[in-house]
Amino acid sequence: MSRGTAARTASADRAAAVAAIAAVAVATLAAQQPPGADRRRVPADFMSHLGADWLERAERVDEEQPERVLDAMGLRPGDVVADVGCGSGYYARRMARRVRPGGKVYCEDIQPEMLDVMRRRAAAEGATGIEAVLGSPTDPRLPPGVVDWVLIADVYHEMSDPEPMLAGVRRALAPGGQVALLEYRVEDGTGDWIKADHAMSVRQVLAEWKAAGFELTALHDFLPSQHLFFFRPAGAGGGGEALADHDLFAALDAGLIEVEARGAGADAVTLRVRRTGGRPLVVTSPVATWFEVPACATCSRAATDGSSSMATGGATGRSAPSGGAAAIARPGPIGRSRSARLQPFRG
Repeated sequence: MSRGTAARTASADRAAAVAAIAAVAVATLAAQQPPGADRRRVPADFMSHLGADWLERAERVDEEQPERVLDAMGLRPGDVVADVGCGSGYYARRMARRVRPGGKVYCEDIQPEMLDVMRRRAAAEGATGIEAVLGSPTDPRLPPGVVDWVLIADVYHEMSDPEPMLAGVRRALAPGGQVALLEYRVEDGTGDWIKADHAMSVRQVLAEWKAAGFELTALHDFLPSQHLFFFRPAGAGGGGEALADHDLFAALDAGLIEVEARGAGADAVTLRVRRTGGRPLVVTSPVATWFEVPACATCSRAATDGSSSMATGGATGRSAPSGGAAAIARPGPIGRSRSARLQPFRG
């Protein structure tokens, strides 16, 4: 979502906190859009059951590290879980092993043929405790109020009607239930090998999920190419406080972060974002944000949305020279701050 073309500088009463960016003006090049504009994206085409074998490719273990994902979810014996858009059951079979004894996995998909593939593979592996659920594009048709964890792995971007689907997911959650969402990253280029409409930024996801009544509890970027989000219904409480998210400009105005320009020169501008308090937060910036350093007459236009998680570490955005080729941002040290090295263009 654009913020309009407007330069931003630190106010005098915050000069000490953001003195390092005295020469940096931050602006956006795109025109102002109405609230909710981030949500109006074109969903990707869903994968046909004829491509089910690709979901079982051997490389997926290294590309997506499914066991690390399930470790982060903390599944336990007796849990009731659901794999929405389960396809061949790649994750469902792994979850079934973790929730035994006493647990259950609902494997939901809108293609009956995919569920047939899942049943055959589960039988071949001896996986039990999996129940197939034929959903629709507007309703996962899960039983209400019983699911401890819902996993949506690389599927949300394909949902043609995400609002009613997320409403159905919310209804299915038990008290204290959470959702784990996996989407390939836009911000740092690690997801560029997959089709562009099959990757999403933190900014896109949060705009849609917050509007659907969810709040973020964790954002993990330990995977090679994917964001891992944990959500719960807004206001549900339990399991710690929600992870606050802020627009870059709003966070600067509120004094929640400091931004510092380092290594500015003819070839690159390095920006460093640091939170000023102890509470974890996520900061995002929109595509086409323009970072300007007048002292050296260089600037950089962001080619993607940017994000920085100052809780568990995060990814930053990329910039593009005037020709349009993107340069990958280099993440800084994990912890309280992140850095991005931005390739400038000359206008």
